[in-house]
Amino acid sequence: MIVTAHNTACDVLGGDSAVYVYVHSSSVADDRRNLVFRYFDRYDMAPPKIEWTDDSSVLIAVSHVSQVTKQLSMMDGIKIRYVIGAEDYPRKQ
Repeated sequence: MIVTAHNTACDVLGGDSAVYVYVHSSSVADDRRNLVFRYFDRYDMAPPKIEWTDDSSVLIAVSHVSQVTKQLSMMDGIKIRYVIGAEDYPRKQ
């Protein structure tokens, strides 16, 4: 299994960016079925830090987000833990 991430600019002038994190086998491409984390932030923010904590667990850490729009805790037997600093628009629990 691998973890990949990329971002896309949503607003060229305003500087918003969407960040996508995926968990999947190395033979599979990134797509919506293996998307585990999506958030919006300014384009100049640092990318998420992604670390395997053991063979079946991943830690994703980000210091600031504007808004989280997807956050899964498990994908294909891989446990996913998050550390999110500031969140401008927190989701309702």
